[in-house]
Amino acid sequence: MNYQYWGVKPGQNVCRLGSVQNVEDDFQLLRGITRLTNWPETASYFMDKERKTHIRLEDCLWNVGSLLVVSEKVKNLLETEKLQNNEFLAVNIINHKDRLVKERYFILNQIGLQDCIDLERSEYKENRINPEYFSIVKRLVIDERRIDPDVRLFRMKKYPKIPIVYRSLAQKLIDAGITGAKFGEVDQYAT
Repeated sequence: MNYQYWGVKPGQNVCRLGSVQNVEDDFQLLRGITRLTNWPETASYFMDKERKTHIRLEDCLWNVGSLLVVSEKVKNLLETEKLQNNEFLAVNIINHKDRLVKERYFILNQIGLQDCIDLERSEYKENRINPEYFSIVKRLVIDERRIDPDVRLFRMKKYPKIPIVYRSLAQKLIDAGITGAKFGEVDQYAT
């Protein structure tokens, strides 16, 4: 398999974020819709106030919305890759003292979902409210033939919760020493 899933695994005392604030229709960020036009400068995340000692920052930050919130280091590295169907949206990170952190962060938004899940070989439960999406995945199998060969980082149409990344791109990120990221085999992913 040429693809892996991209998860976030916070290190010790690393902050965790709530949901993105000051962004209308934020659900579009998991639906493959571009948000570059008119992106608000006030788009922000607050550190989880329940974890007051968790203030460290990493290159990938866990957040309630399952979005890829990445550091400027990750942005710069991925910009050299000239990724198709991805955009960087600047966000503010606000610490426990309601102060803006100096480091720059971005939502890495995947545009245009890939309809690549092998429905016959995967085990899943459809969302009761919207059966176009899965609420639970016990076994995930993707059909690589149904993935646009020019797209190396994407989300899946029926299960946009997790980003999928081309294996060699994941290895470049690992080799660059980015922190907070976790890459795993797609067939071993389960909710």
